Amino acid sequence: MALLDMFRQIRDTHGLAEFIDDEAEGVGRDVVEDYLRGRAGAAARELFAAPKFLAARDQAQHEAYPIALAAITALIAGELAPTVPRIPPDLACGLRGLVTALFDSRMPLLAPAAWSKARADLVHGLDALAFEHPKRAVAIAAEFAPSFLALMPIHDRLSADDFPALRKQVEIALDDVRGAFVRRASTRRVLAALSSAANVS
Repeated sequence: MALLDMFRQIRDTHGLAEFIDDEAEGVGRDVVEDYLRGRAGAAARELFAAPKFLAARDQAQHEAYPIALAAITALIAGELAPTVPRIPPDLACGLRGLVTALFDSRMPLLAPAAWSKARADLVHGLDALAFEHPKRAVAIAAEFAPSFLALMPIHDRLSADDFPALRKQVEIALDDVRGAFVRRASTRRVLAALSSAANVS
């Protein structure tokens, strides 16, 4: 991400899509990297120099992207509709269309069958937004941390899984995304753009 992009205001669906994509890529990459380094401990330097382990880490980061995409979309839905009992239908529909198109515009990061399953899981979660209440980072982290845990590589030099640490790591990452979104987003314009996109689709 270019430095200026970190401060550019988000006013429309194009800017929102770029923001979600950049943040999902970063969260997916960093959650995997930091969690594995934490579990590697003193063996981190050796493990992260091993080609097979790096390949497994890269695979996990690719698998983490659509999970981070879904988590960040849920976070943004809550930020755009923080005081209502349910996510408004226009907002849910607009986000579904935007994020699905974003995913489809990406060069596949996984084998075709795995990428198709990731898409189906993402769409299923996006469809459910219209029936959910706004959620904060702590609730979203609790929901998605098991999916992050499931994709982590297995290696005998890694310590045992630490789910509470992973969940906290995801929560902190989502809090950072929220902070960036609050600083950069024009909520009124983004809501209007998403509502307009939902009514067109």
